[in-house]
Amino acid sequence: MLGYRNIHGSLEDKNIIFGIDASFNENEDSFDPYLVKFTKTSRILKLTNNTMAINETDWSGQNVDQIIIYGHSLGEADYSYFQSIFDSVNLYHSSTQLVFAYSIYDSDRMEEIETTYETAVEKLMTRYGQSFSNQNHGRNLLHKLLLEGRIQIRLTSSEIE
Repeated sequence: MLGYRNIHGSLEDKNIIFGIDASFNENEDSFDPYLVKFTKTSRILKLTNNTMAINETDWSGQNVDQIIIYGHSLGEADYSYFQSIFDSVNLYHSSTQLVFAYSIYDSDRMEEIETTYETAVEKLMTRYGQSFSNQNHGRNLLHKLLLEGRIQIRLTSSEIE
C-alpha cells in the first residue's frame, strides 16, 4: 500500500506546522517547559484529534520497501522525524530504499542547489549514524546504503527547461 504523510501539514487541510525540533530540550538541566509548545512534535500532537490528514500507512516498519523524501530541506529542525522513520524501518539491517528527491527552482543556481542538497543528505545520514550504539555501523551507514543500492538523490522530472 502506498502511503504518505506531510510532516509539515497541508495548506489544503489548513494545518501548516512550523516550529522547532524537540531535541533541543532533551537535557534535564536545560529543559524549558515553556518552549515545548513551540516544538513541531507538540504542534502535531495538538492536531491528532483527527484534523490532521494522514494517509493510511503502516509506520511500524514492516514491509516498507521505499521511502521517498521530496521537497524537504533536511534541516536540523526535522531531525527527530527522520530518526523515528529510519528507526521504524530498522534502516541499517532492512532492505528499505531511501530516495531523496529535489527540484531545481532557480536555473541560475542549479549547481548550488544540487551541492546544498547532496550535503544535506550526507549530514542527515551522518547524524543518524551517530545515534547507533554500534559506532562502526554508524560510521559506515552511508557506505552500506550506497553499496546495496538503497540510497539515491534524484532530480525530479520538473527540471528547469
